[in-house]
Amino acid sequence: MITYPNRLARQAMARAQQSPTTAQMNAAVATAGVTAIRLTATLGAGGAVTLTFPAAYSSPPTVVGTGRFVGDRGYFAVPGVVTATTVALTGKRNKGTLLLSDGPNEAATSGDVVEVLVIGRLA
Repeated sequence: MITYPNRLARQAMARAQQSPTTAQMNAAVATAGVTAIRLTATLGAGGAVTLTFPAAYSSPPTVVGTGRFVGDRGYFAVPGVVTATTVALTGKRNKGTLLLSDGPNEAATSGDVVEVLVIGRLA
């Protein structure tokens, strides 16, 4: 079961779940003042970065890491602490060579680019 951190998000989701079309779902979310934006970040030293949102949110938004592929290699954001203005990110990427004794991903390094989807209500 998915939980929602605030009352407005719950109201928007309740409206969206009753909406049979995409247009109605978008209208329900917009009525509650919820926005969704996709942001990219270039990881710094140690494969981490603090991403500052373009505008402040009324409460910490939901941040979802999205996959990004360059050639055959996938890059994935791993959100950490989220505030109304920033999110701490680290990253994972697919390994070039898969070993049977290890998993398919490794920590991303400095210079790798990751993407996140930020969903929340602007202040």
